[in-house]
Amino acid sequence: MDVVRDKLKSKKPMIADEEIETPVQELDQNGLGERTPDAKDQANEEGQWQMHQEKDLHKKYREVYQKALSFCKQKAKEQWLKEWDLNTTFFHKAIRQRRYRNKILRVKDLKGVDCTDTESIQNAFLQYYTEYTEILNGD
Repeated sequence: MDVVRDKLKSKKPMIADEEIETPVQELDQNGLGERTPDAKDQANEEGQWQMHQEKDLHKKYREVYQKALSFCKQKAKEQWLKEWDLNTTFFHKAIRQRRYRNKILRVKDLKGVDCTDTESIQNAFLQYYTEYTEILNGD
């Protein structure tokens, strides 16, 4: 990620150094400072050009970010494949994380009551699926 950030930082001065021309307001006959139709069209075209430039830069940034993310995923997968079956700390840590992610900590039963302890969570699931199968069987 540092490489991506450094590359984007190196591009920032190039973007900032570009001269962005803006139309000078032309005074109308009354001196109210309104732009003439030509000046308005020119300003609109320049605004669209700037928006197009910004979209292109954003698209390039997303592409670079996706490539960096893909690289990080590949490195993690490579480490996993290398160490997955060796009873290493890495392997056990990954298993613990997966177990924690998959653990159900809280569920609402059919009455809308929060169940937080293991026994009440089990009962809530049993009650739900018992009722669900009764509905399917037409009992």
